[in-house]
Amino acid sequence: MAFAAVTSLDFLHTGLTKPLHGEQVNLRDTYAVTATDRDVALLRRWLPTEGKVGYLSSRPQFPRFQIRLWLSPLLLDDDWRKHDLLLLDLPSPRQLATVESSGYRLLTALPEANSFAMGMRVYRRSP
Repeated sequence: MAFAAVTSLDFLHTGLTKPLHGEQVNLRDTYAVTATDRDVALLRRWLPTEGKVGYLSSRPQFPRFQIRLWLSPLLLDDDWRKHDLLLLDLPSPRQLATVESSGYRLLTALPEANSFAMGMRVYRRSP
């Protein structure tokens, strides 16, 4: 027991007093919230946490897959006309006109987005 206490104190003393070889540990950077985390939290304010919402995107396949992972367990359905909520991701003008003519109204354009959610919009079907 004494050996463990002395060894732990010696390690603690070395860890606190001896500098790392050209390295620095910054706890603020270690636990920082990324722009992606902020965008996920922003989308979760407007979308349900689980279930399905419509998803219309102009992005390539891999970024769409990443967005689906970040928002899980919420499922993003490409057959967007079946859902009352719609996440619109970088739409072309033609796609935007189709959504608006289908009876959807804009809830938010996510002006606070700083990462992947820039250009996204959330729509709700009008009754």
